[in-house]
Amino acid sequence: YDQDDWTFYSNSGDRVTVNFIFSPKNTNITYTYMELQLLDQNGGWIDYEYIQDIYSELPLNWQFEIPDSGNYTIRVVSYSEDATGEYEISWSLAQDTGGGNLASGTTGYGSLDYYYDEDDWEIYGNAGDTITIDFNLDNSTYSGNYAGIEIQLHDDDIIDYRYIQDLTYDLPLNWQFQLPNSGNYTIRVVSYSDYINSYKVSWYVSSTNSSSSGTLVYEQPNLYMSHNAVSRYTGIYYFDGNDSNNNPVWVNFDCGCYIYKFSVAFTSSGWVWVLQPGPPTTEWNAASYTTADWPWEVPLGEGWSSDIDYVSTIN
Repeated sequence: YDQDDWTFYSNSGDRVTVNFIFSPKNTNITYTYMELQLLDQNGGWIDYEYIQDIYSELPLNWQFEIPDSGNYTIRVVSYSEDATGEYEISWSLAQDTGGGNLASGTTGYGSLDYYYDEDDWEIYGNAGDTITIDFNLDNSTYSGNYAGIEIQLHDDDIIDYRYIQDLTYDLPLNWQFQLPNSGNYTIRVVSYSDYINSYKVSWYVSSTNSSSSGTLVYEQPNLYMSHNAVSRYTGIYYFDGNDSNNNPVWVNFDCGCYIYKFSVAFTSSGWVWVLQPGPPTTEWNAASYTTADWPWEVPLGEGWSSDIDYVSTIN
């Protein structure tokens, strides 16, 4: 029943990480009986971590939130002869990365570092707009199959949410929601797992309902383009609303490329769909074009003018 006390000072609301490594004297054991306790400055018990299986439960990465500013004690307690040996213990303030203002069409990068970590991303939308929220994890930093993550949409209170558990089937998330009112909204990313790490979140207006003009802009599918010559043209093109002539426009945010309808004199219809490496303009700057009724359709004997394998619709 040996016990060691380690004292530190922290402020109210701090998120503390304690790391603990144990090297038993008896290297043949699998199980031991020891406990790490968190005590306040009066010796009151706040939280604890019990260690029994030294292979599955160590090294320990223990996180907790400090309730009040003051001195705290981490007590290491041995409950058996097998729980003897050398150990290393350290503590640090957990970093909380993520959240802030997030403009339409931009990507926010954050990190879910501890249980019940919350990152708030602030957005603005108009009444009747249908927005699409995209969310995914960075697979290079999280390789598990399951986690507890919730993506919430708030105004003053929570409006709707999507829960993510099975990372194979639930991600990437592509969530559409029609805003009830004009104003500020919050996309809140919440972790219900101890450690998940990096993620990315973005949003854009997928359709608008303009009460001032009386024009309803119907939502169009997102597109995927495969380009065999310029790799940056390959990727997802998100529906970005309609232009001044009420024709749909798609944008690839990674390359800043657009697919939209362009007026020309060399077709009987007077227009073509163009792929342009930049925002729509009134001057011809197309990397490729098609005379199809829609970008994903291929007329008999004719497709896109150059280097495009195909354009397809996606959900």
